[in-house]
Amino acid sequence: MGAPEYDPQTGEYVTPARNVVDGVTVLSLRVPGPMHAALVFRVGWADERLPVRGITHLVEHMALFSRSHGPNATHENGYVGCYFTGFTVSGTPDQTKAFLAEVTSNLSSLPMDRLPDEKRILRTESQDRRIGSFKEVWSYRWGALGLGAADYQEYGLRRLEAAEIADWATSWFTANNAVVWLSGDVPDGLKLNLRSGERPVRELPESLDHDLPAVYELGNRGVALSLFGTAGRAAYLGALVLDARVRSRVRYAESLAYATDASYMPVGGGKSEILVAADSLSDHSLQAAEGSSRLSASLPKRDIGQRRWPRSLRTSNARGQAIAEATASSTTPPCVS
Repeated sequence: MGAPEYDPQTGEYVTPARNVVDGVTVLSLRVPGPMHAALVFRVGWADERLPVRGITHLVEHMALFSRSHGPNATHENGYVGCYFTGFTVSGTPDQTKAFLAEVTSNLSSLPMDRLPDEKRILRTESQDRRIGSFKEVWSYRWGALGLGAADYQEYGLRRLEAAEIADWATSWFTANNAVVWLSGDVPDGLKLNLRSGERPVRELPESLDHDLPAVYELGNRGVALSLFGTAGRAAYLGALVLDARVRSRVRYAESLAYATDASYMPVGGGKSEILVAADSLSDHSLQAAEGSSRLSASLPKRDIGQRRWPRSLRTSNARGQAIAEATASSTTPPCVS
């Protein structure tokens, strides 16, 4: 089950109800306002090899095609992250039910007549995609596999054909590889028209054999620092502390950067990465890098769970224990992309 939601009025975590509909796990929690729903599959671009990169994006677009002309299209969307693909909707229970039924039907039988058009649309979209982001640091660690492919083009949009796309959808977009979240009770008559199937095994790439620590230069606009270690509560909270410190020092005290960030992400096999990034002017990139590195080295070496945290981090400490410890040994980690 996902991380529990914190209720500040009662000081307790609220656990969502768990049901199974047509073989799909459905988590529901009553929340005020219109119903929100998310259908999420454990597959993303990090599961793709370079020759088929973009195949999950194609499946997502074709699954949503008939919805794109509906009256509520602005409240419906899809996304492909590194480890997860999702379809979201907000509206009435009936609108939610209709959306989920149609998307799951499309995933079970993709409208392949749309393939040439969707490939052209996605190639057009990719022209505006920024290549050379801070995520390029992943390619230095893993090569062109898994997360390391973050900044590569969607090469599959040039060559993928219907049979290969259908096989991908059959393998990954199944009831056993999906979960639904609802911000309300499960609507009567909810249908999730997915195939059954075994959950695919995710292959996790090995880090390249580097002499570490290592420094790579690619221009002089911005800096990125990748820290790799054990997943869990300590790393999660360490990223929160580092995020606050880098912003305070590099952004405000020394004015070396406009945007700074430090984020935690489990990468499977009990390991995680903390990625620190900051933009900067070319004249100050070295200072920004040195500042980020010093702050990283200043994190406490003793058990982070034994510290007395500032009030601003105490809620995060409790939430971090629920989130990070739950994913510490996971081989299907979440993704911040």
